[in-house]
Amino acid sequence: MIGEQAVSHDQLFKIIFIENPVDTIIFAIPESKGLFKNKPEIVSIREESLKDTFAESFSRYDAPFLAKFENKAFIFLVEHQHDKYKFSIYKLNHYVLKLEELYACDVIPIVSFPKASRHDKAKPHEIKSEFLGKIYHQFAYELVCLKDYDSADYLESDNIFSRMMLPFMKFGSDEKLRILKSIIRGLFEFIDDRDILRRMKCFQFIDYNQEKAGYRRRDKNRT
Repeated sequence: MIGEQAVSHDQLFKIIFIENPVDTIIFAIPESKGLFKNKPEIVSIREESLKDTFAESFSRYDAPFLAKFENKAFIFLVEHQHDKYKFSIYKLNHYVLKLEELYACDVIPIVSFPKASRHDKAKPHEIKSEFLGKIYHQFAYELVCLKDYDSADYLESDNIFSRMMLPFMKFGSDEKLRILKSIIRGLFEFIDDRDILRRMKCFQFIDYNQEKAGYRRRDKNRT
């Protein structure tokens, strides 16, 4: 059970992904919202089924979801990277290709960085092999740099994942309490009272990040 053993920052992010797969995907790719109106079946791919096959590529912080739409299925691979310097686009590319081969469907990779900025050129979010104007291989992932988001745009969001991510966005020094109230209000507005375990997991995420100073101010004027 939650709370019986120590849970890391990265594991808590993964829990939030798993508990809120649709909202996570829509937050990362807003234009996909219409595709989820018909409520496709979403299946979380079990870690145990991946560890042996992807021994070199598998990360316990990945959260792959199989989304079964009316005419096609996709795997949305959500990955959290607290330390941007440990991330490798080449490793992710390898993992995605093997997933596509195993499941015979397109894989949409999403990588969330709570500390990195989109303007940070240290890590590429696209690679391409090209010769004489012809592209032989190309790979990209959906880049989510939370510190680039303005919290004011999400305080009243109906997306529970965006509410949970508010502390990692830009906000003023006098907005900390408003941020916390928005998150808690969202947990009661958008999570059914009967789904107590899901709500508890979200509260644990909030508590952990408060304790670890995750609610530190990020001045809106900073770049």
